[in-house]
Amino acid sequence: MPVSHRIRRVLLSVSLALLGALALGWLLFYLDSLHERRRAERLIAELKSFPFSTAGFPELRDLASRYGGSPVLQFPIVHFPPPGLPQIAPPKAPHPGDLQGQEVKVPMTGPICNIRDCTFEIDIAPRLFKLLSFDTPV
Repeated sequence: MPVSHRIRRVLLSVSLALLGALALGWLLFYLDSLHERRRAERLIAELKSFPFSTAGFPELRDLASRYGGSPVLQFPIVHFPPPGLPQIAPPKAPHPGDLQGQEVKVPMTGPICNIRDCTFEIDIAPRLFKLLSFDTPV
């Protein structure tokens, strides 16, 4: 068997494998988009019948969490130490729990969401878009 037949056979098998992988990827993306479309249709149907005038915070939170929503708010104002060298706690007597020559950490707080002030965001998109966006958790 000449070398050219082997090369053709290898190229044919590689091209068929590549074509199969592309077809399988396309099928997975198509099925995912169908799933997300059904999910969006269910959300719209539920929003049409949702009692917004009488619903309270727990009902809205449950509706948002059912469809993968999350609370969205501005971060509270955090007071940082003045710029310059890191603040070092002064040396004290060695007692357990004392900061002795360690850096003082600034407490970071997350967004605040309470009953009076909370906004929910529901993102319905194919999983590929969720993987490519860096601001939304998967």
